[in-house]
Amino acid sequence: MTSDSLSLAQLTLRMAERDDAGTIARMMHEFDLYLSAIDGSAPWIDVNAATHKLVRLGFDEQSLFKCLIAEEDGRPAGYAIYHVGFWADDLVGAVFLTDLFVREKWRGKGVGKAMMEQLGVLGRAAGCEQILWTVWRQNPAAEQFYKGLGAVPVEDELLMRLKI
Repeated sequence: MTSDSLSLAQLTLRMAERDDAGTIARMMHEFDLYLSAIDGSAPWIDVNAATHKLVRLGFDEQSLFKCLIAEEDGRPAGYAIYHVGFWADDLVGAVFLTDLFVREKWRGKGVGKAMMEQLGVLGRAAGCEQILWTVWRQNPAAEQFYKGLGAVPVEDELLMRLKI
């Protein structure tokens, strides 16, 4: 096995804790750089400010989100930020995925798929029946990844749905 290959047996998925906020913010900055390269916009995420906001909004008494972290041998490979709620269109509980990012070194190695599968497990445990998220139209690689999982666009919004 080369240093660039990954066995999913080496992958750990765990819920983020308060001390992970800086790591998540750094990965968010990498995601921002990736997206900015697609459309030529200027990156906007300030890692220090993002760390403080993540602590306040996700790791205080009334957390607005949860975060799943993927790691290989303790090295962060990616994250999925989500919250659980209600989807009135289908009258079901839903996992609302707000951000999924896999670091470049780990892309194409099953990390994103493993995180999506784990979100399904977490969602079913919370009484949910689907995962919903948006895909930026200028990121066709992400759209193809999700379609490869069996997700389908919801009409013209590119809101994605995966029955779980």
